[in-house]
Amino acid sequence: MANRKRGGIIFVSSVSGYIATSLATTYAASKVYDLFLAEGLGYELSKDGVDVLALCPGSTATEFHQVAGLQPVAAMAVQPVVQSALKQLGKKGVVITGSHNRFSVWLLKLTPRSLHVPLAWRVMERRITP
Repeated sequence: MANRKRGGIIFVSSVSGYIATSLATTYAASKVYDLFLAEGLGYELSKDGVDVLALCPGSTATEFHQVAGLQPVAAMAVQPVVQSALKQLGKKGVVITGSHNRFSVWLLKLTPRSLHVPLAWRVMERRITP
């Protein structure tokens, strides 16, 4: 893509990339990695005409919840998530889908990190399927 001076890459990160999500710690850590990789690579490749986007959806209506043993909460339909990513590729470096997810991330940025892990624990504890 860099040699051709055009292209696009979408990394699927998550709103979980903004919080140390108790009971899903490895997942959250992998989503932080995706987010930072997209941001850094986006900067590196911008001079070469390659667009890079970190897509940060919240809960999305896929088989993910069933496979992970979680109860979905406020799951967005897949189509608007995909449309948002494709629409913003080349315009933004990070896209958080859903107004409730954007609000949650904004709120996380305003609150002390010491509150994040206990909060995530309470949320995840309710979502885990017995």
